[in-house]
Amino acid sequence: MKTSKIIVYSSLVLFATSFFLPSYLISIFGEHTPVMGWQCFVYSLPGITDAFDSGAGFNFELFLSSVFAIFSHICLIFVTVAFLRGSNKKNRLLIVGSLGFLSTMWWLGHEVFIGGFSNLLIGYYIWALSFAGIIFGTVKQASLYSRTGKRNSTNEPKQDNDTITSAYSRSMAPVKVRS
Repeated sequence: MKTSKIIVYSSLVLFATSFFLPSYLISIFGEHTPVMGWQCFVYSLPGITDAFDSGAGFNFELFLSSVFAIFSHICLIFVTVAFLRGSNKKNRLLIVGSLGFLSTMWWLGHEVFIGGFSNLLIGYYIWALSFAGIIFGTVKQASLYSRTGKRNSTNEPKQDNDTITSAYSRSMAPVKVRS
């Protein structure tokens, strides 16, 4: 099995595992409660509309957290599907994957900024690591495809002994080659 496949498949296992690990520590009525990864995802879905319904006005922090959570998962789905299809568009994968990974880093930056770094638990770090692995493996696979010529479609004409065949597989006039 290729290295890129091993990296991506093991990262997908890490991603699934992160959903069942404690990822974030919240305080409700003074009691610290760990939230599992799947709960973080479920809580982020209605967060976009809840940010507008806040009694104190627009809750920008809730809005950004929700947008980044949803966007990072959309990017992950895009990159995973591109891996499974064997895409060779390395630059596009790198851009989308990097944007998805940067949106996972929102919580790390946010927690460092507000001083609550201890709120991030092991599930978050495994989740972020799985994103990095999936992106790395997919870009590596795309690089291998472009280097080895697999899936590399060129429109250069192919030359037989007497006939030149274009990329569209239609014969052209016979050409005599001088020696």
